[in-house]
Amino acid sequence: MKVQLVEIGGVDPEWESRWTIRALVIDGKDPVQVTLADWMKHSPTDYKAIMKVIRLAAQEERVRNEKHVKKSANVDHGDVYEMIAFTGVCRLMFFYDNRHESLIICTNPYKKGRGSQNSAFQRCADLRDLYLKFYPRRPLKTIWICPTPLRSTLRKSLLCRTPTERLSLPLGSGLKTTRNFRRMS
Repeated sequence: MKVQLVEIGGVDPEWESRWTIRALVIDGKDPVQVTLADWMKHSPTDYKAIMKVIRLAAQEERVRNEKHVKKSANVDHGDVYEMIAFTGVCRLMFFYDNRHESLIICTNPYKKGRGSQNSAFQRCADLRDLYLKFYPRRPLKTIWICPTPLRSTLRKSLLCRTPTERLSLPLGSGLKTTRNFRRMS
């Protein structure tokens, strides 16, 4: 089973000032992107409303307005939420992960009137558990790839810069960065 996070088309990176928005893909299946593309064609008002909520969620610590984001009332689901197209019927289920980075992970869509909302929240909770199984909490370290004489200069010059210029990685992840912050696998 392959579990990965992918960028969501239509989400402007400038929106992601507080949280990074990603879709959960399992074995190459991405229901979030497929549904958003369908909503863009067949429910443009709901699509625009969901994209507005994604923008709000990416920029705020937590969206408190229940017209836009609502937590599952069932305590068995844990911390899973829905983004709401307020005037429409479309919903996008998600959860927060701030263990390594500040991530909002969208898992599955739901359309009001089609199926059970409780089942949609349960599906999100199950996908969150699967994600946590594949991405367990591991200690982070910053990897510096550069010639030894430059290493101390680099550290000093980056201490005052934004955290996005340094790459924090789980130990053993195998990813590396260069001085130009080009990522290599």
